[in-house]
Amino acid sequence: MSSPKETIYEFGPFALDVGGRILRKDGKPLSLAPKALDTLIVLVENAGRLVTRDEFMQKLWPGVFVEEGNLTLNISLLRNALGDGKNGSRYIATVHRRGYQFVAAVREGRVGAAVAPAAEGHPQGVPLQKPISQGRALFRHAWLGTLGAFLLLSAAYVAERTFHPPHPQVLETPQLTRDGFEKSGPLLTEGSRIYFSERGDSAGAEWKLVSIPETGGEATPMRFLEGFEPLDVSPNDPEFLAWRSAPQENVHELWAVPAKGGPPRSLGGLTGLASWSPDGSHFVYQDGHDLFLARRDGADSRKLASLPGSLVDRPSWSPDGKLLRLAVGDSKGESSEFWEIHSDGTGRRRLPPHLNTPPHEWGGQWTADGAYFVFQSWDNTQSRSYLWARQEECGLFFWECGSVFRVTQGPIEYREVVSSQDGKRLFVIGVTQVDKLQRYDRRSHSFVTYPALAGIPATDVDFSRDGNWMAYIVLPEQNLWRSKVDGSERLELTAAPMIARQPHWSPDGRQIAFMGNQEGHLRAWLVSADGGPVEPLLPGSGDQGVPTWSSDGKKILFGEPLGVHPRAAMNIHTLDLQTSQLSTLPGSNGLWSARWSPDGRYVAALVLGPEDRPADSSEIRLFDFAAQKWTTLASVKPIEERGIGDPTWSRDSRYVYFPTGGDKPALCRVGIADRHVEPLVDLKDVIQNWSGVTPDGSLLVTRGFPTSEVYALEVEWP
Repeated sequence: MSSPKETIYEFGPFALDVGGRILRKDGKPLSLAPKALDTLIVLVENAGRLVTRDEFMQKLWPGVFVEEGNLTLNISLLRNALGDGKNGSRYIATVHRRGYQFVAAVREGRVGAAVAPAAEGHPQGVPLQKPISQGRALFRHAWLGTLGAFLLLSAAYVAERTFHPPHPQVLETPQLTRDGFEKSGPLLTEGSRIYFSERGDSAGAEWKLVSIPETGGEATPMRFLEGFEPLDVSPNDPEFLAWRSAPQENVHELWAVPAKGGPPRSLGGLTGLASWSPDGSHFVYQDGHDLFLARRDGADSRKLASLPGSLVDRPSWSPDGKLLRLAVGDSKGESSEFWEIHSDGTGRRRLPPHLNTPPHEWGGQWTADGAYFVFQSWDNTQSRSYLWARQEECGLFFWECGSVFRVTQGPIEYREVVSSQDGKRLFVIGVTQVDKLQRYDRRSHSFVTYPALAGIPATDVDFSRDGNWMAYIVLPEQNLWRSKVDGSERLELTAAPMIARQPHWSPDGRQIAFMGNQEGHLRAWLVSADGGPVEPLLPGSGDQGVPTWSSDGKKILFGEPLGVHPRAAMNIHTLDLQTSQLSTLPGSNGLWSARWSPDGRYVAALVLGPEDRPADSSEIRLFDFAAQKWTTLASVKPIEERGIGDPTWSRDSRYVYFPTGGDKPALCRVGIADRHVEPLVDLKDVIQNWSGVTPDGSLLVTRGFPTSEVYALEVEWP
């Protein structure tokens, strides 16, 4: 084993000579501060392992108290010297709040022992006597070297802050409510409880004002606020600033409602969006395009400024009471952006930057210490909003002021925000979508729970020919399951990384064919209804669309999936399972999403949409095996949005069911004999996915229901 003085470590173009304390790149020595070199040695000797901050402090500064910023500076120096992150190179990884890890591959070798030569004219090992002038020179050189190292470290730290500014990071997101009810803001807190509105999931449920402890728990109704809509709550001697509709007038008067009981008091008939000042002595409110300031009792109202639009939500005060931030919308309601005004009415200005074009920013609130301004911004590309933070207090690094950082990401969409009084947490409403399989009840003209799969987010349901079994896809994993029609004897047939869609039973009920996405390829697959290996319908790596069976179970029909082949190569095929003979239906060019009728007489398929929107089909074609020709079964007017969706046959082969999109989305059916298209269900304002037809002809739809809960975001602010 090599001794430390003989060890050399190689990584990338670098060689680290531990004994000689030299770092070389491509054979050329690099200049590196001593402590930075020590830091590199610790990292490389522990390559692949996390080295905690405490370990660094003990190894680099044993028995000496120094700030952790020294370690940060050394890491920054090393990254600059190694070119970490440039041209795809990666050497040092930061493990948030814990330490650092050397992640590059390291090779260990040996070097020959080097003996420092003695000074000329003096025997080795005998100390030299230096004159006083030489000692002063050495002292001066040492002082200059120390100053140079300090300046170098400072420059490295500044560079690190410039090119890698610290970001706020969400460490934990404890959930504070779990009732599944829809919730709405504004979120308010006076330091002990969180106030918001919610409503149950029953038909016609009304919004109610409730509160929970800041630690979470069951919601308590706020009956003392019945008839009011709260806008803000003052922190000291809690009192709500609230709206109440004026009798026989389309205006909302401002009232003050004590949180601890007592009669509400009118604020002089003032109206508009409003919020308390931080000390509760005043409030600001909007009247048209103007912003006003009034005393706590509504007296001495005076105009502060005119706005370039209408307020989108209540104004937000900075914790020191010096600034007001306002989300202002344009006259058409197509955008909103923040403006800033000093609390004395001066200094009105538009607040950059804008994260989208056009901007959609609102819901801003300062953190308790005023260091960050947290707000919502709509992402046009993702069609959802995120929470962002604007850095307000920057100290030495003045250029960081105004920098914006995205705070939230992931599947939960966080809306509304308010900072806890101690500044440790952000309270938010997190919104997700819950999928529920429902049956359309034609008598009541409403969607009801499908009891066999209650609580299971199922879609793409298909029933066996004898009506005893069903196959379906469970979201969000998109795994294939089967069970009896009453939901019993459930069995999972596929698992990740397979993504399954559109299952169809064989006539004898022994197998299920489905379309599966594996490693980016859409193919037709077969699986036994009793479970077992999943087998491809065809050998090779070609792509196939949704497979359906012939009435005798001897053949399978499928087309090509969209986006895989050019339009000219899109056709409908049949595969003979006994002879493996593959045939193409005559005249099927330009058709896709084909389904074989249960009686085996017909095939229904969609006509490809326009070149730029091939999925927006406007016509269903019908192939008659006896006549060996295609005819138009149903059509809709060409629209910019999705046209006809996946067709589904009735069990008696008399009808084809299909959804339509556009301005009037609906579930329809068309008769094979008379070609009459009959709208069955209006799908306007229904988030849905067409899921199938039950044996008794009921329509199944997988509906998306937004569910919201209150969360506490525990954020590490740099």
